[in-house]
Amino acid sequence: MFNGVFSDSAEYIPKQSENVPGRNKLKNYLSHIGMLQHQVNDRQDMLIKRDAKIQELETKLAAADQKLIESGAREAKLQQELAERDTKIQKLETKLAAVDRTDELSHDFFKQDEEEIIALNQHIKKISDERDKLNKKYADVEAANENLLDTIRTQESRIARFQAALRESVNESEEMTKQIAEVQLNCEKQMEQIQKLESTLKLSDRNHKERVKDLKKIAEPTHIYIELGKLYVELQEAKKPQEAVGAQLAAKEKEIEYLTKQHEAKLAAKDSEIQNLKETVKEEEEKKKRLMVTITNLQMKIKVYDSEEAEKNAAAAFSIRPGMNFGYGDPDEEW
Repeated sequence: MFNGVFSDSAEYIPKQSENVPGRNKLKNYLSHIGMLQHQVNDRQDMLIKRDAKIQELETKLAAADQKLIESGAREAKLQQELAERDTKIQKLETKLAAVDRTDELSHDFFKQDEEEIIALNQHIKKISDERDKLNKKYADVEAANENLLDTIRTQESRIARFQAALRESVNESEEMTKQIAEVQLNCEKQMEQIQKLESTLKLSDRNHKERVKDLKKIAEPTHIYIELGKLYVELQEAKKPQEAVGAQLAAKEKEIEYLTKQHEAKLAAKDSEIQNLKETVKEEEEKKKRLMVTITNLQMKIKVYDSEEAEKNAAAAFSIRPGMNFGYGDPDEEW
């Protein structure tokens, strides 16, 4: 069947080319590409904001690490003070043991200082009890600090994994941008091919009209039909590249739609992971605050205890009479 009609004057009039739907589809395709490019730019801005948020979280973690270092220094100082008190207690216990070994002293001498020795024993026992309490509190603080360090290490590992996933998402976004650029380039090339095909069709149309005019001069109708058939075949062959271009455009459109859905799904997963990370970091900050309050309270108790011990030692200096010579050592030696 010929793609055209014969007029009353036996002139063959071809139908207009079906290029208009292809061009409309190409315009829609280019518009869709522009919209995808805009979405990619929005996603890149969102990734930049998320990078800034991650840097802020890393700054907070660094500040928390600095606080832990300062807390460790204070704990080391506390441990040193406990060691000094242990040394002082050992001296007192040594002197008390020496007093117990002085059985050769007279009964009257021990009776005279019996109350002072009892008071000294009670004072030593009280210091020992306080030391045990401080050791227990120190152990509790050490355990809390260790738990906090484990939590911080876990968060650092999560942040590292999130940063790796974020870098992967950025790489995928860049790859998608490259693919869109390639599609645009292919689209431009195909547009050039369409324009060339249109030019070819116009030239074929002119040639067809000229040949029809020439055929009018031929008296044999059979020869005219043969020539018209050849022209029809040539027109059909000229349309085939344009149909192939339309099929390629449809395939590219489906490919871009698939890539867009895949990219949006990955970004949604990253949003959920970021929200979970924010909630976890918030919980860890609350734990850090509670731990710092506990450490501060413990330091205040230690200061109060040191103040009370200083007052008691000052009062005991008068009641125990450190200047008394028990028959050994220097009477001026500090107790």
